[in-house]
Amino acid sequence: MKFIIYAMICIADLSPYGMSCMNYSEPKQPSYTHEECQVRSEKIGNEITEEFMKQGVPVIEHIVWCVEDKRKTT
Repeated sequence: MKFIIYAMICIADLSPYGMSCMNYSEPKQPSYTHEECQVRSEKIGNEITEEFMKQGVPVIEHIVWCVEDKRKTT
């Protein structure tokens, strides 16, 4: 079974709710084994959170999942 990375990040902003959330996945959505996905998702999550914080954008929540890749392969 293969997995892809899917994530949601919420940042503090001036919207009426005080935050904005967005979903994202890796460009081209590469597939990983479950173990590879766990390692990669933690790395990506940490890198993105760190970059936002360096830019002065407070991260309220950042969740990264490994989800089963249901795409058909040819």
